[in-house]
Amino acid sequence: MVAGVVGVAMVGPALVPYVQPWWVVLLALLASAPTLWRRAALLTSGLVIGTATTLLTIGYPSPPHPIMLLFLPFGALVWTYTFAAAAIPAPLRVTVIVVQAPARAAAR
Repeated sequence: MVAGVVGVAMVGPALVPYVQPWWVVLLALLASAPTLWRRAALLTSGLVIGTATTLLTIGYPSPPHPIMLLFLPFGALVWTYTFAAAAIPAPLRVTVIVVQAPARAAAR
């Protein structure tokens, strides 16, 4: 569901009100489609999404009409949230170890 919404939000402005060059549509698709497998291949999907978003921004810097202002990095935002959600256990483990270390040392 999230991947579908991101896909429509990214590819929609490339097709409405008129079709952009093929590479703009392709980069918009590449900036959104990897959200389908963001949990299974976290770093690979992040690399594809980030590269496509960067190339879209560099290659198409001045939109010809206001609708193009909708080219926001929705795929990158979803990927960043997924990355942060997946990274929570590691900092929690470190925090628990650091907090419990003095208590364990004192108990010995």
